Amino acid sequence: MKNLLSKQFWDEKYNKDKIDDQIYISKFSKFSRLLSPYINEIVLKIIYENLKGEQIKKIVEIGSAPGYFICELAKELKSIPFGIEISSTGYEMNKKVFQMKGYDERNVIFADFFSQMIDRYENFFDLVVSRGFIEHFDDPEQVLKRHLKILNKDGYLVVTVPNKTGFNKMVASFFNEKSLEGHNLETMKLSFFKNFAKKNHLKICFLGYAGIFDLYQFNPSKKKRKIFDLLMKIQKILYIFYRLKPYSLNFDSKFFSPLVVFIARK
Repeated sequence: MKNLLSKQFWDEKYNKDKIDDQIYISKFSKFSRLLSPYINEIVLKIIYENLKGEQIKKIVEIGSAPGYFICELAKELKSIPFGIEISSTGYEMNKKVFQMKGYDERNVIFADFFSQMIDRYENFFDLVVSRGFIEHFDDPEQVLKRHLKILNKDGYLVVTVPNKTGFNKMVASFFNEKSLEGHNLETMKLSFFKNFAKKNHLKICFLGYAGIFDLYQFNPSKKKRKIFDLLMKIQKILYIFYRLKPYSLNFDSKFFSPLVVFIARK
């Protein structure tokens, strides 16, 4: 099983990031939140709707840095959060976020998800989450099976992947010709998750494309940065519209939505 991105890629990413600069819903005022990227909010909302009333004690995110998402989820579900992180810089960032949010930093596990160190957590968690993880492997089905190994009986699996198909694929290629490298596009088809659930006897709780078009998911090249920054200012209008639209008004689509969200029960 080959990882399509190197460990160095993630180390460099988290070296550039600072905890105070992370886009996270709790740090914004009510007004400024209207103008901020909403992808995390979508995922959290879908999880809350599908897991409402469930008793979930221990939850883990694979590739958990910086750690804000799993802490927010743990707070809502009244659960104990854990994180698994292979990047040394991401690991240190994740520990600081856990401390800041009042959780035990020892629950951040510095390890390769595929190492024997993770085997000790077999059937351990009530909820296993990964976001933007499985699409970076050449055999994502085996990666998902590894998720199930640490999930206990009747536990929940939550997986999201960016949707870089349809219009999004064209936009990604425009801003950066190499942006699709390191991504397995098969994971962005609903049929991939349907087949996996069927093979592994999982009950699908939610499966679909989520959200309205979002430039935030793209990584522009240096020569396209100015164009990207200009369009991101216009994007904020879509953020306001998405947050204020009636709940019944749905714009989720394979062609435009930034995410595929999969929730299943073991």
